Amino acid sequence: MIVISLRHGFGGPRAVQGDTQMFTGFQALRESWMSFLDSPNPFSWPILAIAMLIPATVVISANWRYLERDHIRLLFSSVAIGFLTTVFGLVHELRVFIPSLTILTLVATISLARPATAQPTPQSLPHNIPD
Repeated sequence: MIVISLRHGFGGPRAVQGDTQMFTGFQALRESWMSFLDSPNPFSWPILAIAMLIPATVVISANWRYLERDHIRLLFSSVAIGFLTTVFGLVHELRVFIPSLTILTLVATISLARPATAQPTPQSLPHNIPD
């Protein structure tokens, strides 16, 4: 609602007509995938999206034992934002994933910034290990 109000304020009534609003949905996602499958190359959006995810994913997977409950929640929020962005955004424009990747990078950085004497959190330990 705020965005539509700003568009109306800056552009007048013509800026908020039906033909100025865009919903991409699953059709644009399908078209983006078909475009990639028709002419795959190493610089296409799916390959670059995977390359963006690898560094943070490797760091988080190496330090997952030190993540606390709030960090796990942040990871889930990053996945949720990424999913919504995939459905409603233009996925071939990788900049639409910046919010999700920022949260992912934050959690990766937090997992690296633990003290040297840190012990794994109790919720990350297997339950069948005797004390």
